[in-house]
Amino acid sequence: MLWRVPDAPPITPTSIACAGCGYDLSGTAIGAACPECGMAVAASLQPRVIGERSCSSATTCFVLGLLSLVICAILGPIAIVVYFQARRELRMGGFGKSSHTFARVGLILGIISTSILAVYALIVGLAGLGALFR
Repeated sequence: MLWRVPDAPPITPTSIACAGCGYDLSGTAIGAACPECGMAVAASLQPRVIGERSCSSATTCFVLGLLSLVICAILGPIAIVVYFQARRELRMGGFGKSSHTFARVGLILGIISTSILAVYALIVGLAGLGALFR
């Protein structure tokens, strides 16, 4: 009796996403640019290993967001600005999942503290106007 190996499914190439915008670059020439954002296709082909390193901007965003809630709410808007810098760096790839999480949490904490700061400024402003018209 002859054993027959079942036919394996054909091997299909995996899709390659643009490092800048996530566009599917399948069928695009290596020397070309992404049709969506214009980033070089070769930059998206660079090996990116998850967990390889941490992003210092993401960590800074997290620390600023945390300090903005605990110590000084004025650091909240700064944490939001640093988040967008970290997001640009994280799109290049090669960073661990913790860096993405740190950046998102820093953004959320920055938004919360900025909202608290805005409400506080509104209350103080209204109290000042109330004292002015007495």
